[in-house]
Amino acid sequence: MRTNLKFKISEMLGLLYFGRLDEEKGVDGIIDMIEKFGKEDKQLPFELFIFGTGKYEARLLELATQYKEIHIFGWKTIEEIKRYVINCQYCLVPSTFLETFGLTALNALTWGLPVIGYKK
Repeated sequence: MRTNLKFKISEMLGLLYFGRLDEEKGVDGIIDMIEKFGKEDKQLPFELFIFGTGKYEARLLELATQYKEIHIFGWKTIEEIKRYVINCQYCLVPSTFLETFGLTALNALTWGLPVIGYKK
């Protein structure tokens, strides 16, 4: 399913997030994860590919200047996001509110990416 995708960046563990960069989507948890793992040696043990805009965009852009492993693309179409899936082993869906449908998770699963999230 991933054979025709491009833009391979590295061999590190790749994590994908796409969606609104807001509290109800759990992006504050992603920021906490970056800060926890990044304290040791100023290098993250994973690549993080983030697509979206919202409240936490400025903070994520600031973190991206500190860690070369964070790649922020802003809002992109599903077709554009799909090009980077080859770099990812998991999709993060850390929503802290009830997801009524989970379109992000469905897209990721159709691309062959396991989804990490809460039971909600």
